Amino acid sequence: MRYFLFATSLLFLASCADLKRWIPSDFDNVEFDSLASLYVVAVQPATEDWCKRSELLYLERQSAKLELYSKYRLNTNIVDVYTEIHSLASELYNRESPSNVYCKLKRGNIADASEKALKVFGGRK
Repeated sequence: MRYFLFATSLLFLASCADLKRWIPSDFDNVEFDSLASLYVVAVQPATEDWCKRSELLYLERQSAKLELYSKYRLNTNIVDVYTEIHSLASELYNRESPSNVYCKLKRGNIADASEKALKVFGGRK
């Protein structure tokens, strides 16, 4: 009977360890600041040129930073969000001769994904 209880306890603890990936992380002001900066640049270009290379590079680098930061902070529940944002930003940056309309739409997608993340992550305590 004792071995049964021991085995059951180990099984329970092992399953609880896997649940951590579904529990939201605490609020992180560094992460939130980077995400807010990414959102602002995606939504408001400095000029009418939605394809300005320096801004596209900033979006690509900032999204890569967020993805890496969350990965090494063991924030597995949000790595997927930043992976999606980084994928959008990389696709936009690596596109050869994109049109202004394409850049505006793609930046809108980045802004939408960032805004959803801001709403979720901003509610943490």
